[in-house]
Amino acid sequence: MDEERWPVIDVSSGDGATAQVHLNGAHVTSWCPAGGRDQFFTSAASEFGPGKAIRGGVPVIFPQFSDYGPFQRHGFARNSLWNGKQQDGGCLILSLSDSAETLALWPHPFECEFKVTVGGHALEISLSVRNSGDADMEFAAALHTYLRVDDIASTRVEGLSGMRFRDNNDRSRIQVDHDEAVTFPGEIDRGYFDVPRQLTVRDGMRELIVESDGFPDAVTWNPGPEKSAAMKDMEPEGYRRFVCVEAAAIQYPVKLVPGASWIGMQRLVVP
Repeated sequence: MDEERWPVIDVSSGDGATAQVHLNGAHVTSWCPAGGRDQFFTSAASEFGPGKAIRGGVPVIFPQFSDYGPFQRHGFARNSLWNGKQQDGGCLILSLSDSAETLALWPHPFECEFKVTVGGHALEISLSVRNSGDADMEFAAALHTYLRVDDIASTRVEGLSGMRFRDNNDRSRIQVDHDEAVTFPGEIDRGYFDVPRQLTVRDGMRELIVESDGFPDAVTWNPGPEKSAAMKDMEPEGYRRFVCVEAAAIQYPVKLVPGASWIGMQRLVVP
């Protein structure tokens, strides 16, 4: 392991399923189902040093999505040092709570838990948030999952037909998706609202099921060739090899009174 990186934890189940999780950001950078190949894309040009946001895998977005708000883009959780709390076979739990640094950015005491469970052909990731302060708090959250594909040109995301969405490159209006599937002829960056609990990603003959619970929304994203080429942490032609399908709570903020908790989950299954 690079000495400049924060620790990396390997998670494995008895049947051979594995995942790799960085304490930097509670960031899952690899998931191999039992007997299968890695299902995540992580850019070879990504920076892995302390406090750096990793390009690929599953960035944890909290307490702000993108630049929809006054705080740093995508929040501070993805480049904070999380603490190992528990590891048991194919399950790992990490934790993050408020500090002087987070309170300077976002004035709310909180407790987060991030749980990763591997086994068979499935990966389950959950994020829970507790308001440990004495005032109400609001936040957005997402699991910014980069799914590896062989060719973005033949990739389809099914299950979003008829759903309302906001194009993050044209925020002035809400649209309705009337297509049978989301395809990626160029840059696509959409936040869908009140989506079904199950979506399907097809990449040629390959298929992956994306399930969610607690996250009412979903984001689909691929930067396309021009934006990809301008990203210093994206490997050459990297956009061709991934699609982001994110479980998200972005349309309306999650609201927690003091002492209350929220949990959101994403489950990925290779049929």
